[in-house]
Amino acid sequence: MAWLIFFVFWIVFLWLYKYSERHKQHRILEMQKDRHSDYGQMKKEFDESMELFNTTADFKARLAHIDKAIECLKWMEEMIPGKEHSSEKLPQIMSLKQALIYSGIKAQFENAMNNAKEGKLLVAKVNHATAAQSILNKGLSLGIDRKTLAREIEEANSFINRIQYDEYFSKAKKEEEKGNIKTAIDQYQVALYFLKMTSMGGEDHESLVKEMEGRIQKLYERGIV
Repeated sequence: MAWLIFFVFWIVFLWLYKYSERHKQHRILEMQKDRHSDYGQMKKEFDESMELFNTTADFKARLAHIDKAIECLKWMEEMIPGKEHSSEKLPQIMSLKQALIYSGIKAQFENAMNNAKEGKLLVAKVNHATAAQSILNKGLSLGIDRKTLAREIEEANSFINRIQYDEYFSKAKKEEEKGNIKTAIDQYQVALYFLKMTSMGGEDHESLVKEMEGRIQKLYERGIV
């Protein structure tokens, strides 16, 4: 009797084990189908994003499309590693994104700086130049290397510094023309200090320093102060 119970138990165990294995294999096949189905959908979204990226003109829209394409590639590689060479495509798409960011930021920067240079009012010049600096900061936050934007950063900073220097110089010159020599010297020294502490680029900056030192020296030599 005990033998018969053991035999029945063993038969039931084998049946349950085979059923469990068949069910497991079925679930694996279903998961593989789902994964391939999801991969196909992700591939479709990637292709659509790249097509929109290549046919859209707006900078922000293009950036959004390429970000979506990058996200799709990452998911594709995670789902089925190596298929469609997604791991090889990713660095290429990332480089394409960086090129887009640089060209877009550069175009926006040049437009802002042109507006600053053409501005009639001082406040307009400052506002446009400050906007240009903000555009460069946005580029840095999006991953552009500071060295890549070094020329643009120097240009914007030099432009704003020149505006500030011109203000200092104008105040000092007015005081000199009024005959307020001591006040003029003080204002010229402020302008000179500003020159030495900032940059306005190359030979022009050095010549301004020499000119300012000469003005101050001439006022002292007159013996008025």
